[in-house]
Amino acid sequence: MPDAIRAVAGALAGDPLAAYGGILAIGATLDAAAAEQIVGGGTFLEVVVAPRFDPEAERLLTGRWKNVRLLAVGELDGAAGGGASRRDALAIRVIEGGLLAQRVGPVTPTPDRWTHAAGPDPDPALLRAAGLLEVVGAALMSNAVAIGGPVAQESDPGGHGSCRLFGAGAGQMDRVTACRIAVDKAGPRARGGVAYSDAFFPFPDGPRVLIDSGVAMIVHPGGSRRDEETFALCRERGVTCMTTGVRRFRH
Repeated sequence: MPDAIRAVAGALAGDPLAAYGGILAIGATLDAAAAEQIVGGGTFLEVVVAPRFDPEAERLLTGRWKNVRLLAVGELDGAAGGGASRRDALAIRVIEGGLLAQRVGPVTPTPDRWTHAAGPDPDPALLRAAGLLEVVGAALMSNAVAIGGPVAQESDPGGHGSCRLFGAGAGQMDRVTACRIAVDKAGPRARGGVAYSDAFFPFPDGPRVLIDSGVAMIVHPGGSRRDEETFALCRERGVTCMTTGVRRFRH
């Protein structure tokens, strides 16, 4: 299965409900085969973003949705000649009496540098999936929790051993609610998967929600005064707990 089709299938399967009326972005040329999958999937998209579109793909998309916006953005990597690097970019939010500036840029997950804090030895496939979830979690509004995992079955969208988001809870006032939403979105796919949190768990109540859903690994920055309570819960329930040491708050 070509990479573009796998990417599209995995993205739409990650949250079909949220995808309806949404935006699809892909990092490779969107060809006719991938476009056929998009228009035949029973969803509705307002914007499709890609480095470039094949002419047939463009015809299929505009034929399916008259007002769809197709954004051909070229290569985004500055090293590839597509523009300046985003490593020094700042996200600006206006607040009363001033501004809130937050540095943004590409997230490069480094699971090999994470700390194995509790539970069974980390499974390599789950660690790989956790790396993807850190990238996803960093793009979500905090408080954010993302659940995903490897997809080994070729019959499953995004298969061939790839990794995929199953469900996310974002923009919540508290981390427990973010966990509950992520679990609800993921459904039975959470079992055996990975849960990533963009900041530490102040109490073990959030991790308990995730563990009750069946996740096999929890990844979070660590640094809470009550970390040991989360670690103890993971040991008790046989769940691997990894700490990254890096918070990914996005406000």
